[in-house]
Amino acid sequence: MQPGVTYEGLSEETEILKSSSPIFPGFHQSLISNEKKTVRIIFHPKKVQLLFRSKNNSPSITSKDLFELNSENCPYSLPFEQIKRFSFYDSLDWITNSSPDEW
Repeated sequence: MQPGVTYEGLSEETEILKSSSPIFPGFHQSLISNEKKTVRIIFHPKKVQLLFRSKNNSPSITSKDLFELNSENCPYSLPFEQIKRFSFYDSLDWITNSSPDEW
């Protein structure tokens, strides 16, 4: 991921704020944001960890059943290829294997 670029799977109003070098072996992070939320994505080629922050910095995770417990450092993981789209609204909504009609 590169700063200032939108990626397939991210809503058009989402902007990559910054992308860092690896934070620990095999993992990188990017911050994405719009007017409602900032999300830090810690990722590696096969798994993505999401840390959600609302404006008051309280955690907000929905559709927990889409995530599986992986490890202490990567508690909410979903295989990267399953991620299709997410959007920022009152909560962060994950759409995985659904059709556009279900969005």
